[in-house]
Amino acid sequence: MDPIQPKYDIVRHRSFQDDLVAIIDYLSEIASYKTALQLEEEIQSQLDLISIMPKMYPVYEPEPRFRKMPIRNWQYVVFYAISEKNHQVILAHIFHTSRDIPAIMRE
Repeated sequence: MDPIQPKYDIVRHRSFQDDLVAIIDYLSEIASYKTALQLEEEIQSQLDLISIMPKMYPVYEPEPRFRKMPIRNWQYVVFYAISEKNHQVILAHIFHTSRDIPAIMRE
């Protein structure tokens, strides 16, 4: 029997938190606060998964220190790094897929 793997801590970098607040504000304005909360719930659901299996999403090839997690049923993608040393998943950014992500990530 496989030993149970301990969960990784999820750490929200300030850049991720700033991105998320801007997205929530935007969705609240153009759609509704309920829609914004639905996005947050879906993100949290997927974060619960990567806290157990942090390598389940592919490496982002232009920046291999990051992994790319698309948000199911939404046009957003989360970029995160794994710190094996600290047993953490570090959330770096969340972007809408219509943005020029390679250019943003180069900045």
